[in-house]
Amino acid sequence: MKFSTQARILNDQFCKSSPRQTYWELSNLGKEAKDTLFHADGSIRSQFRDDLKRFLLGSSPSVQGETNERARAAADWLIRGQTATPDDGVSLGYFPRDGVFEGWRPSYPETTGYIMTSLFKFARRFDDVQAKEAAIKMGEWEIAVQM
Repeated sequence: MKFSTQARILNDQFCKSSPRQTYWELSNLGKEAKDTLFHADGSIRSQFRDDLKRFLLGSSPSVQGETNERARAAADWLIRGQTATPDDGVSLGYFPRDGVFEGWRPSYPETTGYIMTSLFKFARRFDDVQAKEAAIKMGEWEIAVQM
């Protein structure tokens, strides 16, 4: 990641609010980083450290090859986010350290809307019935909560 991208992310996250709000956001970020760096699960610690190092050094290389397998894995993860909720929407996200929702957050309309269109494109490109059916269920859920 380019330095300018990192600077923009930090600016958007921390420099557009009041000094007090910025302080609390940085304080919470620092606590989360510390908790994750010293997490009891070694795999979480290791992954966080590796990701943080790549982010800070801007050394995340692009991956070549295995495009179809990676697309399938991504679609499976998105569908997993749908099956993790009690309705047909898609979870707001997966947070393994969050004890409130056991990792998966409740369904969220905006997230579901973005994912639904991506799954339709995936289904069309790879002629995937499971992805198409999941996207249709997401659309029906969207209609129910939006209308």
